[in-house]
Amino acid sequence: MAKTTFILIDGDKTNTYGFRIDLSGLSLDRFNANPVMLYQHNSEVIGKWYNVRVEENKLKADADFDLEDETGKKVAGKVKRGYLNGASVGIIINEMIINDTERVAAKTELLEASIVSVPADAGALKLYDNSRKELSENEIQTLFINNLNEKKMAENNTIELTAQVTKLTADNAAKDTKIAKLEATIAELQTKERKAFLTAAKAEGKITEGEIAGLEKLAAQNFDAVKEVINARPAKAAASLAAQIAGKQESVQLDWDTLDKQDKLLKLKKEQPEVYAELYAKKFGK
Repeated sequence: MAKTTFILIDGDKTNTYGFRIDLSGLSLDRFNANPVMLYQHNSEVIGKWYNVRVEENKLKADADFDLEDETGKKVAGKVKRGYLNGASVGIIINEMIINDTERVAAKTELLEASIVSVPADAGALKLYDNSRKELSENEIQTLFINNLNEKKMAENNTIELTAQVTKLTADNAAKDTKIAKLEATIAELQTKERKAFLTAAKAEGKITEGEIAGLEKLAAQNFDAVKEVINARPAKAAASLAAQIAGKQESVQLDWDTLDKQDKLLKLKKEQPEVYAELYAKKFGK
């Protein structure tokens, strides 16, 4: 008998149960280990299948009829004469996807393939659960409903998670803004503290005006180290006292007449009355 090729599954068509089989998710491993050919999905073996393959999104197989078997010989004769040309499969559905346009059996396993009088896409398709129990019409519809409910639950969970992520993102943004404001306030207070310290150090004569700019930069990096260095410096005398000391040294070396010529006597009397009194006594003997 010449080779006869059958289409076992058409991956482009929707069957009478209302779904399409995605051939990319069809497992053939267990079937290929024992590719028996049945008749009308019963347990009678009438041959075997070989060269099982997917072509043009169709699962195809070549038939090898058991001509020593009475039913196999009879079916082979009907196929040869053109009275039988349909095939159907029994599959286990592991995953069903339901979208807006169609239902798709995404993960399936080929359990058996039969010669039938009515092709699979006209209703001869057999569906089984993982225990190889054939599913009834009601069980098949329940399978669809369960998958639809699972899809809705997944969508609801996604919406809920998205809302939670949005809230967390907003909360984190608000916290970041608050932290940024607090950090800016702290930085401002620290700057004021450094400036106040350096101003006081200048007033005490521990640093000069020319040192302040450089010390401000250093203090911004390590304020404690700058404070330690400045606090270790001795405080200098007030500017007026330093001038007095310098003036006293000058007046000690000069006499009354010299200061008088330089018009410094009034200044000396005002700023250093004790020195003025000393020179007055020397000059006038009083």
